[in-house]
Amino acid sequence: MFTDPNSPFYAAIAIGSTKVTGMVGRVDSEGAVNVLSYMAISSTDFIRKGRVYNVDKMTQCLKSIRERMENQLNCNIKQVYVALNCQGMRSTTHLEERTFPQRITVQQELIESLKADNRDKISQDQILIDSLPLEYTMGTFSTNEAVGVMTDRIRAQFLNIICNAGAIETIESSFRKAGLPIARHTLAADRLANVMTDEKERSTGCVFVDMGSETTTVAVYRGKLLRHFAVLPLGGLNITRDIAGIFNCEESEAEEFKRTYGYPEANRTDDNSEVIHLRDGGRARPLAELYDIIEARTSEILQNIKAQIEYAGYDSDTLVNGLYITGGAAQLPHLNVAFAQYFPNWNVHFDRLPNALAIRCNETLFNENAIYNVVLSVIRNADSNCNAGARAQTEKEPVLFKDDPDPSVEQTVTPETNITTPEQVNPQVTQNEETTPKEKKEEKEEQKEEKKRPKENKGKNFLKSLKSFLNNMVTDDE
Repeated sequence: MFTDPNSPFYAAIAIGSTKVTGMVGRVDSEGAVNVLSYMAISSTDFIRKGRVYNVDKMTQCLKSIRERMENQLNCNIKQVYVALNCQGMRSTTHLEERTFPQRITVQQELIESLKADNRDKISQDQILIDSLPLEYTMGTFSTNEAVGVMTDRIRAQFLNIICNAGAIETIESSFRKAGLPIARHTLAADRLANVMTDEKERSTGCVFVDMGSETTTVAVYRGKLLRHFAVLPLGGLNITRDIAGIFNCEESEAEEFKRTYGYPEANRTDDNSEVIHLRDGGRARPLAELYDIIEARTSEILQNIKAQIEYAGYDSDTLVNGLYITGGAAQLPHLNVAFAQYFPNWNVHFDRLPNALAIRCNETLFNENAIYNVVLSVIRNADSNCNAGARAQTEKEPVLFKDDPDPSVEQTVTPETNITTPEQVNPQVTQNEETTPKEKKEEKEEQKEEKKRPKENKGKNFLKSLKSFLNNMVTDDE
């Protein structure tokens, strides 16, 4: 339970095609994530394939998440980590080379200069999300740590994660409008891979695949480093929409068919006698037709995953730990049959929850559907405090008006004069005098009569003036 408003914590927001999730947490001495506050909001109305297309709705979503978490913590959030996983994100490699007239000892300043030159090579229509030094080659010697090595030539290879500039600028604009400064952009799949695979598995080689509703992310690891990264614009929702389009039914019904029957099993037959019944129109379609639809789109997704691995230059022999599959679309029934067909010589692992990540939360059913995996992994690897301190207590509004007088009692204003009244001569006598109810009634009647008199006098004076005016006119005519 969060009690100290000055204690550091980390805040993360993950942008997904179906949900935007936010979380605030701390990492204890044992490496466990203590969940302090969390919230998820549906994003299907303003995000497509991980890209924000409605800034106003996204801004309102971020404001709601921020307000909810700050209220629960009674603290202000200074900044947030943002986990990205949108269409167009990919990795590219770039080489920077320097030659010197004589042998020098490589210093950190030289490494920073190489990194800066690498960043400057990014085109204007792209934004560099992250840059990872893969290796430094000096002659025939290659290493990940070049500082301290003597050489007259150095070649640095970088893995740059880039994305379309417009996609990132739209996301950043939404966070600015919501008043949430961005601490750092992170790769959602990379952060997740770091808690769902261990260092040894990434060292000897593996492929991490996050199958989402509208995107599928492929991350290849070798030698403890990320070697290739790509976000494919295909996901489980493509299967659902294929079924809905061919069967002419609602997407909710198509999703139900997909989750019920899944990928065709290896021993299935082409028997058209078995049918599925649609809700509208009393229609029926062969179950074999449904299997064909699911199989066709699933095959396309798996072939694209395989193509990315081959493009990166790896195979089952160099990535001995195989594939680690996670994500909502990975819950498709019998999906393991499809991977066995397209990756026959690979070790394939299906993981839903980050087993290597210790989580502490007051709610027993927290993250049962695994939607908070990404923000949990981001907080686990965060290092910059996001706590801006306790929220200012709301001050009581000042009383602008005192209690209004009783409207039934008419108020009179008496002009100031220099006449001294008996009450001013002896005020104590007036204060000590007690008036009877009868006297009070008589005073009120007198006050009413006094108010009527000015009106009557005013009317009489007006008539006298009018009469005098008319007499003067008659005299002039004569």
